[in-house]
Amino acid sequence: MVGKNGDIDLAGSYFSILFDGEEVSGSYENMITLGRIDGDLSVIKSLGNTIKLTVELAK
Repeated sequence: MVGKNGDIDLAGSYFSILFDGEEVSGSYENMITLGRIDGDLSVIKSLGNTIKLTVELAK
């Protein structure tokens, strides 16, 4: 699978948000795309390498 910048992916036990370098995303395996960010990705890039994220089931 080749991801696109803006993809929100699950790979094993971690989430990733692709914000840059989509041309090398094919080197990562077993990624499932859960969603997509269509806005300004520079905000994501400025967050750093690790952020805390909570995922909850919608009611």
